[in-house]
Amino acid sequence: MSEALEATGMFTVEEFDPIAAIFSHADIWHWHWPDGQFAGGLPATFAKYLWLRFLLAVACVRRIPIVWTAHNVDAHESRHPRLEESFRRLFLRRVSGFHFLSDYSRQLLVERYPDLIKGISIVTVHPDYSSIASPVSRQQARERLGIDHDGPIVGFVGTVSRYKGVTRLVEVYTSQSVSPSLFQLLIAGKPNADLKDWVDSIRNTPGIIIVDRQLSQEDLSAAYCASDVIALPYENITNSGSAVMAMTLGIPLLVPDRPPMRELAGKAPGGTVNFLDDPLTLEGLLSGLRTGSTWRSRNDGALPGFSWSEIAPALQELYLRVLDRDKF
Repeated sequence: MSEALEATGMFTVEEFDPIAAIFSHADIWHWHWPDGQFAGGLPATFAKYLWLRFLLAVACVRRIPIVWTAHNVDAHESRHPRLEESFRRLFLRRVSGFHFLSDYSRQLLVERYPDLIKGISIVTVHPDYSSIASPVSRQQARERLGIDHDGPIVGFVGTVSRYKGVTRLVEVYTSQSVSPSLFQLLIAGKPNADLKDWVDSIRNTPGIIIVDRQLSQEDLSAAYCASDVIALPYENITNSGSAVMAMTLGIPLLVPDRPPMRELAGKAPGGTVNFLDDPLTLEGLLSGLRTGSTWRSRNDGALPGFSWSEIAPALQELYLRVLDRDKF
């Protein structure tokens, strides 16, 4: 993002340092994940809550407008809902510009907080990960991860979290006594604390490949590339970086038929985004695997419209509009 914005010649972008920001000058503060500060224990979370409130007060006193990329309307898995809601309402009052990654997320936030969403807003696609993705062949990817399987693989890649529907994915696979020769299931990523025991319980299940660790960028790319399709049966979703990472690497998707995923399908190359049955079924997985495998064999890897260089002008325009509105 920084390089693409600076290439426009209008802005210099510096990484946000909350201590330095108090004393240094900035025309805009651009925030991404304030809800990520509420994931720890209560004492640490409350301290961060007070610190974030202080930063909002500093921005108000110094008349620094805040732009927010609204990755999610709610935290994926809320641990301190009252604190989060208290901060969210304070935060939304201070946001001058909203950068949404789907029309659906903008609609959801406006419906929930109609009295608070007063800032200027834009909607863009979620930018691709071409700057960090490391594409490799399917064979190379499987060798890197130690996967001894030549047949089809349906992959689930990323933090192993309950809201992502991963337990249902495994349940569908195991309940039908699927032959591992038909296809195998790859679960790659570090599990959240509440799913560590569950991951251990399926570790030796025939046909299920477990790579349960914090993945390096190279291993993350390999996990995607080792898969014939990526299944993301999320229970709740407004946009998905995991989906865009798969698209960046040319791996087709199996996703729930939800408004933000329909938006993504409408902007992605044809055949990239395929919809799962609801509720999830083995037949739906097999159908998506066949469709996705055929598409992957013909895909040239192009993802037009998703690069930061194509998105940066819209973000630059948002900055300029915010500065123009807030200058008095």
